[in-house]
Amino acid sequence: LGYESGSSHTCPGTVIDATAATRQHAICHPLDTKNNNNVVNNKLSFSSFRKPGHVTVIANYYTGCEAGRRESGVYAGIAQRIHDDTLGKVTFVSSLKGGGDCSFWAGFYVDDAVGMGFTRPSTMPLTVSDESYDLRDALFTPPYPHPSYIVLDENLEVKFKSVGPCCGYSHYYDCTDDVALGLDKMLTDQIMKVYNEQQATSQTVPTTASETDLEGSDDISSNETENACQSTTYSQ
Repeated sequence: LGYESGSSHTCPGTVIDATAATRQHAICHPLDTKNNNNVVNNKLSFSSFRKPGHVTVIANYYTGCEAGRRESGVYAGIAQRIHDDTLGKVTFVSSLKGGGDCSFWAGFYVDDAVGMGFTRPSTMPLTVSDESYDLRDALFTPPYPHPSYIVLDENLEVKFKSVGPCCGYSHYYDCTDDVALGLDKMLTDQIMKVYNEQQATSQTVPTTASETDLEGSDDISSNETENACQSTTYSQ
């Protein structure tokens, strides 16, 4: 199937539009989400993750893609660890497409995570079926095939986007453990960068400058940082 909306390519600096953010997605794994305050009736919308200090990570997987299957266990292990370490401030979503039973395929992630040395995932990632290609067409248009990843900040602004380290490998074991585990450092570094910046901002207490502080100063200027629309991709 081809991409339906090539013009909708999102890159760092883009805020997810309201239509994509409010659309409901049924969660197929884990089935028990009653303790997750961001989930209602076992469905999620990304608008529920738009809140101070929150980070959202989304993975784009296809059931027939060996590279994605190789990385999915690593992603699941990362998801559970960071979600727990941040007390639920980071939510991980797996967008799964390609046919077959969604919960059956999601179950593989759990076993693969353990096999790759992670603690067995139980509450993360939240896996949703994207058989309608809604998420793919909204977030993962070319040049982002599967597997690929996106990190959103508290305002649902794209802060990072990349294909995974196994992208381009045709067979599962062609992508070695060391290569697949490269996803851990890549995502952890980017996620924690966004998370820590938001935590630091929320803990900053505004102060009022005194007259003495302002003496001899005609104006107060702030530094502006340009957020270039760039993406990171692996190549073989």
